[in-house]
Amino acid sequence: MQLLSNQFVLPVASAPGRCRVSSRRLSLPPAWPNAQIGLGQWFRVVTGVVEVSGAVALLIPGLASIGALWLGGTMVGAVATHVFVLHTSPVPAIVLGLLNAVVVYLRRDELVDLLHRVKG
Repeated sequence: MQLLSNQFVLPVASAPGRCRVSSRRLSLPPAWPNAQIGLGQWFRVVTGVVEVSGAVALLIPGLASIGALWLGGTMVGAVATHVFVLHTSPVPAIVLGLLNAVVVYLRRDELVDLLHRVKG
């Protein structure tokens, strides 16, 4: 039962919320929050695509650890943006980052196997 929880439940539970947030980002009015950040519309689209692709990777058993790393890096940038640029609460990004860290930890063997395959 623990294997099922480690391999399936957490990634599947966190992916729909990530997709909802990311799809919202792709459909927001053009001025939000890019005008505050100082980047163009391309950044909104890139961020949405990065988040949706990471959420999809969370649902694929062989890619969940990579997706969690991908999204964890994105959340580091999100926390920094909230704290230093937007001056808003970074709590949602921190929570999502911690969920991604848990997925990476639970699937660390998958990452090690992937590293060995890449190194040859």
